[in-house]
Amino acid sequence: MSAGVIAGELEVSEKTIRNDFKVIDQWLSRNGFGQIVRKPNQGIVVMMSDEQRSDIAEMLNDPGTGLSEAERRLLEALKLLILDARKVTVEELRDRLYTNKNVIYDDMEALQKRLDVFGLKLENSRKDGIQILGDEEKLRDFFLTTVMGMHSNWIPGPILKELFPHTDADKARHIVRLAEHKLGVEFSGEAFHYLTYALLLGTSRVKLKYILGVKLAVPSSKYRDAAEEMAKEIERSFVLRLPEAEKDYLAWLVGGAKRHVSFSRLGSTDISEDASRMGQQLIALVSRRTGLPFDNDIELERGLTFHFEACLSRLAGGISYPNPLLKDIKRSYYYIFDTVAEVVHGDSVLAAYLFTDDEISYTALHFQAAFERLSRHDGAGNRVLIVCSMGVGISMLLKTKISRKFVSLTVVDVISEENLRSAHQETLKDIDFLISVIPLKGAPLPVIVVSPLFSSGDEERVDSFIERHMRRRSYPLLASLLNPERVILDLPIDHPFEAMIDLCKLLETEGSVSSDYADTVMIREKRSPTTVGGGLLLPHGELSHINRSSAALARLKTPVQWGDSSIEWILLLAYIPSSRDEHQALFREIADIIEDNNLLNRLKLATPEEIVPLLAGEVRE
Repeated sequence: MSAGVIAGELEVSEKTIRNDFKVIDQWLSRNGFGQIVRKPNQGIVVMMSDEQRSDIAEMLNDPGTGLSEAERRLLEALKLLILDARKVTVEELRDRLYTNKNVIYDDMEALQKRLDVFGLKLENSRKDGIQILGDEEKLRDFFLTTVMGMHSNWIPGPILKELFPHTDADKARHIVRLAEHKLGVEFSGEAFHYLTYALLLGTSRVKLKYILGVKLAVPSSKYRDAAEEMAKEIERSFVLRLPEAEKDYLAWLVGGAKRHVSFSRLGSTDISEDASRMGQQLIALVSRRTGLPFDNDIELERGLTFHFEACLSRLAGGISYPNPLLKDIKRSYYYIFDTVAEVVHGDSVLAAYLFTDDEISYTALHFQAAFERLSRHDGAGNRVLIVCSMGVGISMLLKTKISRKFVSLTVVDVISEENLRSAHQETLKDIDFLISVIPLKGAPLPVIVVSPLFSSGDEERVDSFIERHMRRRSYPLLASLLNPERVILDLPIDHPFEAMIDLCKLLETEGSVSSDYADTVMIREKRSPTTVGGGLLLPHGELSHINRSSAALARLKTPVQWGDSSIEWILLLAYIPSSRDEHQALFREIADIIEDNNLLNRLKLATPEEIVPLLAGEVRE
């Protein structure tokens, strides 16, 4: 196709098209996606493989770069009900959103379910309209959690544009940068966005005379000083007066914000005695619980204590910091998440801090990275930089997983996008390519975009550069815990507890567990569902009620809803590790099986006699 034809289609000049193609050609080259070739009498041809075309299509169609209609309607409702603090009628929402009343009613029902989690109420008066009622701090927590939950791939542009004037957003970002400069830190990508939204939300609410209550806890002087500087700039830029309680809130926010730091500097950061003591205590308890030598891992101690420095500030100030990856972490690393949760809730000192699932999931990432290092193999080959601005925990896990899965890679460092942009060419001369969790426009080197938790699909993307390891095709330890007599197929139930009771009875009958084991399973499940994805539920109880290792499996006749997941399988575990190596093997099998869609699909059609051989890898496809 010629430049003239394209110019005609787009109604622009041929010069514009030629200039655009120069930019596109540079982008293709930097990202390793091929090149544009100009052939006489033929026109412009893009030279690339089918795989490269697929990669580009995936990036261009990434849902994280835009918002769905339902999300746009939700943002408009939040803008009216919270940022403007208005009472709004269903008819007004219908007209503003160009939809019908039934859609608005469904949206309001869904909104009330979200509000229930935060103890807030959506009141609908025929006379005055709809409004949100409840505690101011909980309302802000709800707003920030909801907005951050929309940050698929942490691309904030569309959300900011929907909610706030462009000039206000620029002012807020500038003020957050002032806080970084004052504290001498670099906030992680999601923390920067979180603080930006919190600042814009706070100014909107203060202007409307909605003020936070005074807390008994007092923030540290370091963070209070930073908050004072931020407050001065807020008052100047937004023309308002901030009450002292709002300044304290700012101090808790910046004190609890996750930070980004290069791994080469991780051990040189200032850590408080409380954070260091908490990190060491948790490592010791998890090591004792799992039988794994986490207490010998220096990287774990450094990363965890660095994390707790901000975590303790969040907990002390009652600041809720949502983890957008919570569901993915619980699904992919449920066993380590559950272990950390059990340890935290079982220790009187740690339990006193009231850890939320969000905080536990951040902490679990550090232990998962340490677990990956236990089976890591070093190797030489391509030298890469990982670009990730999402905090130390996820950065460390990503670095470790990539290093372990690809022995020919040398991960030189993990840096933020901002540091990449400012890096000198001399620094990058020995780097072969970049692995990034966000698309990088105008990257100085070829780049591969992966998800933060580095799934098997991401592994295949990296495989276009280096040789990929064979994935697991058998699960011998899980197979050894089962037999056909402990498999129930097409079980009709209305609630997962019914299946758990039946499975516990099977294990109790054969003497694997005591009669009290079922109670501990229910207690554990009520605290936090053990849903792990793939339609699988993995309940388990207290070790003290297990006589010998065993498991029982139920395939449900029809899926049942448990929490926010649909359950098709329930695998009850009663497991006593006989050795550190066996415990590691179970970790690996559980982490792998939930991503093995091929096996899960085959298990749906299997008989009780076929299930164990399938898990053991004895049945060929």
